[in-house]
Amino acid sequence: MDQFKKRPKTPGHLCLSGLLVTFVFAAGCASGSKSSSRNEEFKLATAAGLPKSWEDLRQPYNREQDMREPLAEFASVWKPEWAKAGRMSPTAGAGYGDQSPVRTGEPGYNLRTLTEKILQSTELTVFANPEQSFDGTTDFVWQTCAPADYLAARARVLCLRGQPVEALEVLTAATKLVRVLRPEVSLMDSELVAKVNERLLIGAAIQILNQHGSNPKVQTGSLKFLEALGRPPDVRRTMQAKFASVLLDENRLNTKGKAEIDVFLRVEETLDESSEGKLDPIVEQLRTELKDPAKRDSMFERYFRAARLLYQDLPEDPNDGYGRLQAAKKHAALNAKRTEPLDYHVSFEIRESYANVDGDLRDLVNRRSLKALVLALQARTKTGSLPNELPLSGLEAIDPFSGEKLIYKQIGDRLVVYSIGPDNEDNGGADVGSISNNPTDIGLVLREIR
Repeated sequence: MDQFKKRPKTPGHLCLSGLLVTFVFAAGCASGSKSSSRNEEFKLATAAGLPKSWEDLRQPYNREQDMREPLAEFASVWKPEWAKAGRMSPTAGAGYGDQSPVRTGEPGYNLRTLTEKILQSTELTVFANPEQSFDGTTDFVWQTCAPADYLAARARVLCLRGQPVEALEVLTAATKLVRVLRPEVSLMDSELVAKVNERLLIGAAIQILNQHGSNPKVQTGSLKFLEALGRPPDVRRTMQAKFASVLLDENRLNTKGKAEIDVFLRVEETLDESSEGKLDPIVEQLRTELKDPAKRDSMFERYFRAARLLYQDLPEDPNDGYGRLQAAKKHAALNAKRTEPLDYHVSFEIRESYANVDGDLRDLVNRRSLKALVLALQARTKTGSLPNELPLSGLEAIDPFSGEKLIYKQIGDRLVVYSIGPDNEDNGGADVGSISNNPTDIGLVLREIR
């Protein structure tokens, strides 16, 4: 999982990491006394359901939304002896269980210490002083990958020992962590980590299905696991937190001015020995223009307008992946026209907001493909043969990348359900389930179907 942890830092990314959203509950509150056009856009954004004001970020923390309580409950689910093992590789197939696993973290890094560390890093301290930097608070969200990593490996061990039903019970209980990371409104960081955790669990589930898919109890357990994952990913919800992080940026720049500009642009992180102290010309010009309060206000006005329009175009139904893709494409085209330095930064912020759409759609494909495969196996158990057509209907049957039905076919002894993917070409599904990092078609496969 290290490749997921070492993510490049971006101007808007670190500002998000401490926000647990307790601030989007009502609309219609006045956003201030300014009469600028920027403020008018802000009022419209408020009406659209985005955070109302900087002061919203100072509200008392909501116990129901804070990470501490659900994580404490999550930790209590697991037997103490399971925590003896350190974090395991998500690709591990054997060699664990009662043996001593290879540790990828610090010595003694187990579920108990991990949970304690997460609980000590609650956002409660962030909301006490939201104007402070959030640079050090993103790790606790990413650290939640370790329990999911461990539990996926635990499920594989049980499966290899001939206990697939028990393995699926472990995965089903582990979905609690995914649901904790996806409240009704999510951080963008939190949503991204939920995706990583969900992929770990679905990967383990498809392995169990490949080995024991003919077992009716495994089929039933797989459907229960899918249902337990909760709501699908939806970047529309994360935009509410993204918008709030921009409120933080605006407040810092307006109150601290020049002293905050380099922090806002992450200039200190872009300068290294190889750069010889030189900045990208666009960044350098943006740095200069942001010192002018009027230009700064104009930039935020354009950001609020762009964010509001994108937010309203994204469909409210999180299962409407194709609608989400069309909205993202539309705003990608609008973003491509932004060339001036201040617009360059607006474009960057908006692009970051909908960059998660591709990942969202891949996760929708995984969920739908897994369900289709399980239903196909159930049909074979009842009738003796696999269905001839995709055993899904409605939105669940839709490939979010094409707007058409997901492709369901048998290739030799492999049963495949897949999407044509972002290249918009059907490549036959031959590389679905391969070790390729970038398969041309996206989906899941059952092997040795007879």
